[in-house]
Amino acid sequence: MTHKTPARTVLSLSALALLVTGAALYAGPLDPPTGPITPTYKTLADIEPRTAINATNTPGDADSVFRISQPGSYYLTGNVLGEANKRGIEIAASNVTLDLAGFVVDGQSIVSTLEGIALDGSTISIVIRNGQVRGWGDGGIDLFSPAIAPGNRVENVIARNNVGTGISPGDSASVIGCSAISNGGGGISVSSNATIVNCIARANTGAGILTGSGCIIENSTARLNTGTGIIVSTGSVARGCSAFDNELGFSTGVGSVVEGCTATDNNTHGFSLGLSSQATACTATNNEDSGFSIAAGGMVSGCQSSNNGLHGFSFSNFCLIKNNFAYTNGTGGVGAGFFSPSSDSRIEGNASRASDYGFWFTGTRNLIIGNSSVGATTTSWEIAANNVYGQIIDRSAAGTAAVSGSAAASTIVTTDPHANVTH
Repeated sequence: MTHKTPARTVLSLSALALLVTGAALYAGPLDPPTGPITPTYKTLADIEPRTAINATNTPGDADSVFRISQPGSYYLTGNVLGEANKRGIEIAASNVTLDLAGFVVDGQSIVSTLEGIALDGSTISIVIRNGQVRGWGDGGIDLFSPAIAPGNRVENVIARNNVGTGISPGDSASVIGCSAISNGGGGISVSSNATIVNCIARANTGAGILTGSGCIIENSTARLNTGTGIIVSTGSVARGCSAFDNELGFSTGVGSVVEGCTATDNNTHGFSLGLSSQATACTATNNEDSGFSIAAGGMVSGCQSSNNGLHGFSFSNFCLIKNNFAYTNGTGGVGAGFFSPSSDSRIEGNASRASDYGFWFTGTRNLIIGNSSVGATTTSWEIAANNVYGQIIDRSAAGTAAVSGSAAASTIVTTDPHANVTH
């Protein structure tokens, strides 16, 4: 008699075989490596390798609330509150990165506090980022060292209402995306060979942004500072910057360059350019004194100066003033589109419109060619003896025929390529 195995039994045996086979396929090695078994979870140091700023990790001393004494990466877990006669955070080691993590290093406006964040000794390569430093009895962030502590970096920090300078990062430093507001000793002040990018300096006592030599300032703004908005020191460059409603807009040192910058509504000059400085594609508007005041050896090209209280462009000896435009400068007959009391400059290809004087030169040996003046309220040309100029042609009242087509005769009525024109 033949017995049949029930289908359920066959299926159960098959499932069991599959389970055993799967276990064999996915089981651990039959020959595990020798040695102790090590854990595979991550430690707290793996998850957060940085060091928290607190009384245990970074205890303060006689003149600091917290003190960093070892290289490494540090971060805040809460606000730091100021205490009398102390700094907020003192850094006494090189190669330190400090992340404020959105918190505030707050001096609480206690007058006797020291700096918010400062160095102790000649440390180098300090990075501070992502937070606020406010209300300290001295500077906000002061990384300057008399022994030259180069290579520091401050980014995405707001320094506000400090008695001293808002941000002072030292030599060969970078300041990126920072704001300095209502500080008593100026906004942002860097030493030589530094870079300032995408920063704001507003309502500081003194200069908004101040550089040493060989610096670069880009895409930054200074407004409502009681001193100069942006000081571009010897051999430095400012590009794409704006100075609005300061005592003076821009001031440059010897051999400095400003490119694509704007100075508006400042209480004196828009741009005060130092010896052998250069301005290109800049605009000065509604400043109380001259739009551009240019020291000897300066070169200004492709700039516009409008509605300033005195002159559009006022310049000294040995300057090149070329392809600029001046509009409605001067009040009460004392201003000019282009003015110089000095000698030996080249004034070429410029245009003046509706200023008191178009071109007014009281010095000698200036070369004046290819310029044009229209609508001067006093006179278009006031040129002292012993200057050199192309023919001056008055076309202000001459009627000309209309043009419709592809050709027409010249209405300038001269072949002099250096002629100046009144129209």
